[in-house]
Amino acid sequence: MEILAKPAASPPETRPLLSKEWLEPRLVIVTLAALLIGAWLSANDADRWLITLVYAVGYVSGGLFGTIEVLRGLRIIKPEAGEHDEGKIVLNVDLLMILAALGAAAID
Repeated sequence: MEILAKPAASPPETRPLLSKEWLEPRLVIVTLAALLIGAWLSANDADRWLITLVYAVGYVSGGLFGTIEVLRGLRIIKPEAGEHDEGKIVLNVDLLMILAALGAAAID
């Protein structure tokens, strides 16, 4: 009789719960939901503060990772480990998009 040993199970891969890979698609859904809910509230004459709050949630959830990249490029926050770091300040498209979104939000 031959006894077969089971190989030792490798430990499951652990990732932080709020990793970019996990959080980013969920924030896209939150952004879309906030856009649709905000448009519906606007069409149905809801309170102005509620409409503003819903759109603010959309702005924050949609712009979170772009803002983080801009802050890293401007050296306001430290780059992640393994990123190429030459000590240069980088102005990128994310900065332009965020400034345009803030400008559009300021127009009433």
